[in-house]
Amino acid sequence: MRPSSSLHRLAGLSALALCSAVFAQQPPGLPTHCVKGEYAYLNAHMSEIRRPPEGGYTLVRTGKLLSVCADGRSEPFRRLAYRFGPEGKVEMESIASDARPFHVFDRSTSPHTGENVMFFKVGGYTYCVIEATAQGSGVGLRVIRSGRQVLDLFSGNRRGVDFEFEMIEMNFVAPRSPVLRSYLPEDPFETPCDPKVRK
Repeated sequence: MRPSSSLHRLAGLSALALCSAVFAQQPPGLPTHCVKGEYAYLNAHMSEIRRPPEGGYTLVRTGKLLSVCADGRSEPFRRLAYRFGPEGKVEMESIASDARPFHVFDRSTSPHTGENVMFFKVGGYTYCVIEATAQGSGVGLRVIRSGRQVLDLFSGNRRGVDFEFEMIEMNFVAPRSPVLRSYLPEDPFETPCDPKVRK
């Protein structure tokens, strides 16, 4: 083999090794509870929010994953699923239908941040999935019962690591799916997803 051929081959192998190292450093995709034939709108690792007396907060991973899955890449959807539980094990599932649609709305929370909110009811409980939008970041899961917040989880702020959403198209202002209904509150902060009873 000629020396020039050996050098070209060595250069090619070095480039391949470098590319492999770069790809290996890329963060893997988030796990999902979506099944074959579904498209993930949202996947998020959920954490408990701990607020010490001195202020601020810390997040402690629960080991639970939240997924919202649809039967298409864009509206209109005929099926939408909420699933929650450890990776590979769904502990709670709710399927939106024409008869029992999920409700959606958006709201501004400051001049630079907003929220897309999806909620549904099971028994006396209201489950709210809250996405921070604009300059906000993260996914929240809030459960309300009789006006009292009984669960408050948050994904963390690192997109692609703690959460991922808007992977498919969904309109929170004017949904075009029979399994989604627009919710128009008179006061954007007095909704079924806002507790009325303080802890």
